[in-house]
Amino acid sequence: MRIHRKHWIVLLILSAISFSVWMRFTYPHFSFTQLKVSRSQAREIAKTYLENDLGIPVEDYVTATVFSGRRTADRYLQKSIGLAEELHFFKSHGFELFFWKVRFFKENTVEQFYVTVSAATGEVTAFSHTLKSTAAREDQGREAARQKAVAFLESRFGFRENDYENVSNLAKIRDNRTDYTFEWAHKSVSIPWNETPQESGQARLLTGATVSGQDILSYTKQKLKIPEEFNRAIQRIQNTGKNLGIVFRGTFLFLLAASIFFVINRRHGLILHFLKKPVLTIVSILFAINVLVYLDGLEYILFDYPTTSSMMSYLWRFFSGQIIDIFMITITFAMPFLAGELLHFEQFPDDREKTLLHHIRSTFFSRNVASLILLGYLGVIILLGLQSILFQVGERFFGVWTEYLWMTSFTSSYIPAFPAFVLALSASLSEETLFRLFGISLGTKFLKNTALAVILSSLIWGFGHTSYPIYPMWFRGFETTCLGIVISLIYLRFGLIPVLVSHYLFDAFWGTAAFILGTSSPNLFYSSLLILCLPLIMAGIFFVLNRPETLNPIHWRLSSAQRFNLKILQHYLKDHPIPNGQTKNDYIKTIVAQGWDIAVVETAIKDLKFPE
Repeated sequence: MRIHRKHWIVLLILSAISFSVWMRFTYPHFSFTQLKVSRSQAREIAKTYLENDLGIPVEDYVTATVFSGRRTADRYLQKSIGLAEELHFFKSHGFELFFWKVRFFKENTVEQFYVTVSAATGEVTAFSHTLKSTAAREDQGREAARQKAVAFLESRFGFRENDYENVSNLAKIRDNRTDYTFEWAHKSVSIPWNETPQESGQARLLTGATVSGQDILSYTKQKLKIPEEFNRAIQRIQNTGKNLGIVFRGTFLFLLAASIFFVINRRHGLILHFLKKPVLTIVSILFAINVLVYLDGLEYILFDYPTTSSMMSYLWRFFSGQIIDIFMITITFAMPFLAGELLHFEQFPDDREKTLLHHIRSTFFSRNVASLILLGYLGVIILLGLQSILFQVGERFFGVWTEYLWMTSFTSSYIPAFPAFVLALSASLSEETLFRLFGISLGTKFLKNTALAVILSSLIWGFGHTSYPIYPMWFRGFETTCLGIVISLIYLRFGLIPVLVSHYLFDAFWGTAAFILGTSSPNLFYSSLLILCLPLIMAGIFFVLNRPETLNPIHWRLSSAQRFNLKILQHYLKDHPIPNGQTKNDYIKTIVAQGWDIAVVETAIKDLKFPE
């Protein structure tokens, strides 16, 4: 469909306003992201530390390196002192949110090593050596172990015992050794999270080590100990999100079941037949790239490998389960897409050019499609601005706060931008076809009101996102519902392509924003930028090719067996004229009732003339 100049002007103005709002309120949250050390660098640092500093040969060990962040600490500091004070806390105490954790292990072996490497500086900030419970060490006594822990922390981190108070002094007696664990809390750091710290507790900045015999089994430079009452409060809030999620899953399954019903009920329809091949192509691509995502994230899988079983059996169990999940992703796209195209064709006869069926029948390689893609870029800027405004209102009046560490969750992958791309593509295709293309068409069919269909489908979609780390959890449902209504309006006015692009860009941006706006490596930055530019590259190609959108007729694609039967039926129809007064639909039903394939029947009689 063509976009008028006045629409471009309005959307450009809204995009400019939205961009300014987002830069004002949301951009500052990216200043804490420090990803200067890559996964391969962290692995080499850990390997060098074990071999050179500890004298532990690791050439026979399997390694797995994953990226992590102190999500609980970030959550607590944001809630208790706010973002500005949190950033000041990081600088004044050298506290870091992001780190790499490198695991060295052997199959079916208990002993293993964990080395934590700062993502900002490359410093080894924590270490853990797992021993068999029966491994022997000479007991030096509690005081000697304490002195050894203090001396180690002093030499490694500049630890000054006078600045700390001892808060943990534990001894764990094993069969052939005793492990002593000591923790100290910094005297100047005590952060309450509400106005009654005596009852709810305070966060303390800890450092510590575990000593067994002459060995330092583990140590940590810094960690923030969070009050138990705060964690319980968060869990209570998260329960609300889980309860809302259960409701969503029920409505989601209803919509999915309804789409499957429509597909089965209309399985002999010409539109479904025509779309079958394109859908199978898209489904195959989705399936393949989702499998590749798990291979790209192999480090995650190896890091969680329990050495009590063989590696092959563990990988077999893992990938078998994931294949089922990937299959469900493809079903979640295929059925709603087929049913949605069919219902939209029926419910919105004047807007049929707004679906993918129109472009499948004509072409995607046109300047019209290129302009729709560009509109998707304006749409995502508007969505980000609206989201920023909603968060600002929520923070001021409803006590809303948001975690941003989840944006780095793809960092452990070999190509971190790739899972962000796959997630964005899968989510945009499955969710926009289910909740916009199918959901709005289904709601319009039964409610007889498109506005109600928009609100209802947006509510279902919105409250399906309440598991995200946005507190209180209900606000995420409200916020996403508002975004869903805007997306629905774009869909109804401009069609499916702009909302697919906007949704893709929205998810891809949040999956890579930390790499683009924070401090990261060039590879992370440019690969992330690439997946955000993919639709733009496609738009450029479509603009140059600019093929005419000539609408081809929908026709049956016959197999060799069907073509053979077609010749037989055509020969029969030559000798048997149409009964007087019989309509085309009645004639089709009569022949199909004799066991003929509807595709063969409709093709055979397409040139016959019937009474009006």
